[in-house]
Amino acid sequence: MSGGPLPEVDVTSAEFWSGLEHGELRLTRCDACGQASFPPLPTCPHCGSGQMHTVLGSGRGLLYSWVVVRIALDPEFEPDVPYTVVAVDLEEGGRMLGRLLGSAELEPGQQMTFEVFSRDGVRLPGFRAAI
Repeated sequence: MSGGPLPEVDVTSAEFWSGLEHGELRLTRCDACGQASFPPLPTCPHCGSGQMHTVLGSGRGLLYSWVVVRIALDPEFEPDVPYTVVAVDLEEGGRMLGRLLGSAELEPGQQMTFEVFSRDGVRLPGFRAAI
């Protein structure tokens, strides 16, 4: 994979991006209701509490949906097309988008495994179909 705009890291997402640098999936969990969520938010999307802490995710989830990108919406992604973006319902809670790594016949509800890949020296989230 080549080129492409890189993510902007802010205070809320810094722990997530730091986790990727260490090959980890870091999520947020609410101290008030116990629900885990993704993406990282300053308040809980379930109960509204601001008492959030970081937890290590299992990296497992079920495929919710996917799209095959055949026309790059940004010229920097031209070398990557076609590529597949998957939406995965994480085991701990929350739905996460990432690149499909490797090739697989996809079907909703399929088990997926989180994996980190590198693009231009930046570590990014991806998923592989579990075997």
